[in-house]
Amino acid sequence: MRLGQQIDELYAMDLRVKAAQAVVSKLNKLRDKLDARLQRSFKAEQLEGTKGRKAVASLRKSHYPTIKNRRKLDKWILKHKALDLYQSRLMQKAYFERLEEGQSVPGVEVFTKVSVSVVKRKD
Repeated sequence: MRLGQQIDELYAMDLRVKAAQAVVSKLNKLRDKLDARLQRSFKAEQLEGTKGRKAVASLRKSHYPTIKNRRKLDKWILKHKALDLYQSRLMQKAYFERLEEGQSVPGVEVFTKVSVSVVKRKD
């Protein structure tokens, strides 16, 4: 297959994926509305779960920590050597800004991700 054909095939696939994602996005919004309505019904009926003819539903609660005071948290983490509370992810923008300012950030290696960018021709 020629390069031009491969490019066109990839572009066509991108269009199909974009169309499918639009459909999924709409369905997710509808699902979120149904979920919210069901949660309100559970609360009104004081239920933790119940069943229909085809499915069973129950409330599931998950707890997520959120940072309320970053300075206090950082101080505590460093004092107690609790670095496992941090995620091992660097902010790309902040890292490259430091490099541009001439700062060296030890212990970091940059990798390059290579991908193909395909856009519609403007003939």
